[in-house]
Amino acid sequence: MTILLGIAQFMIIAYICVFEFKRKSSSIFLWATLMIMFGVMHLITSFIGDDVYSNSVLIEASIFVILFCFVYIICRMVFSRNIKERNVFTYNNMRNSLLNNHNKLNFFFYAYILVFVFKIFPYIRFAGNILSTSWSTGRDFSASMGYANSSQLINIAFYSLAGMTAVLWMKGQKKKYIVSLLLVLFNVILTRNRIEILPFFCSIICLFLWKIKSLKFKHIILAGVGAIAVVYIVYGLRVFRHYGTISDFILNYNTKEFFDKINLYIKTGNGELGLLRDMYYFIDHNNNFPEFSRLYSYIRMVLVYIPTQFSLGLKPDDFAIAMGQAMGMATGGSTHPTLFGDCYANAGFFGILLGAFWAFYVSVIDKITFKRKSTEIKILVYILNAVVYTIIGRGSIYNGFWFVAYGMPLLCFVEYCLYHFKFKINNKLLPLRIRVK
Repeated sequence: MTILLGIAQFMIIAYICVFEFKRKSSSIFLWATLMIMFGVMHLITSFIGDDVYSNSVLIEASIFVILFCFVYIICRMVFSRNIKERNVFTYNNMRNSLLNNHNKLNFFFYAYILVFVFKIFPYIRFAGNILSTSWSTGRDFSASMGYANSSQLINIAFYSLAGMTAVLWMKGQKKKYIVSLLLVLFNVILTRNRIEILPFFCSIICLFLWKIKSLKFKHIILAGVGAIAVVYIVYGLRVFRHYGTISDFILNYNTKEFFDKINLYIKTGNGELGLLRDMYYFIDHNNNFPEFSRLYSYIRMVLVYIPTQFSLGLKPDDFAIAMGQAMGMATGGSTHPTLFGDCYANAGFFGILLGAFWAFYVSVIDKITFKRKSTEIKILVYILNAVVYTIIGRGSIYNGFWFVAYGMPLLCFVEYCLYHFKFKINNKLLPLRIRVK
């Protein structure tokens, strides 16, 4: 029974991945993340068993995921019936549109450069120099800022412009593409924040997704190889972080030791591939922890525009911290047990009904994305959500949603300004030109 249900949950997640791929929805990144971090890992566990958790725990986890997915796919089919513009996300259509426009692209590119400068230079100044930057220095830098600070605005703008590498590639502007790519990689090296490699990965993957007209077996093989490469790079960044400063890394780097640590982390499930075990822990203890089964993640999402300290106690603290405490972490520690685990922790077994919420959420995001008039904005919105879906799939619900809650309105406002003010200026200047003549 454990193996059969393990296979069943894997198959239904795979089906949803294909469904979302055919719709060209950015939510493919949500389900691909869940496939890697839960579907595959839980399937393996179902076959080989677990030294800590019984088969009954594994069976309950499988049943929860299967029912969650059934609720999701049924509601998704209902909510997405009127979304008929998905064909705009074909590579040739978007590329042809971009080739007919120059000015807006330059605006976004230079805005991206400016955001990068404001993001990185204060951090380097805080660290003293580039070689002194480290993960712990980055945490100290964040802690040194107030509750509301300019870095929050910079991060919103940074993720909102995350798709610039894809835009520049499609436009054929190779020099600007290389510059934007180097900026992303330089940022990751300095901050050691693995999440900040996502704009690069998501942009590259989107270029392939938009080119594929029909899914073939070779694409599945390529996706599998790509997933392994991404996992390996993410774990490599984790090992890189543990070296300390860049100066320490240069002095102490050993190739064999570096890759041995990556392999050890993957083998032992130490990191992203082991997050599903937190869900096992919650199931094993029947969610019997403080602040569990109260939908705190979702209350927090609803009140996203109200700062916690000004919410009069209505907005709960980050639920990831409560889950971290349940796992026995030190004060302030947090954990993210994939989207499935977060749904279970938020509502117990009734968390399967949250599948309806996520089906509605994805459908709304798709509709907003497809309705963008500007191709540049359409791509930026798509990739912003691709990055956020990856974060949400990992289980960091509010942290991911926060970027969408502020980034999407920002991009829509920029689009409005580009079209509205251009129209007004043209209407005002035309009579003036006639008079001059």
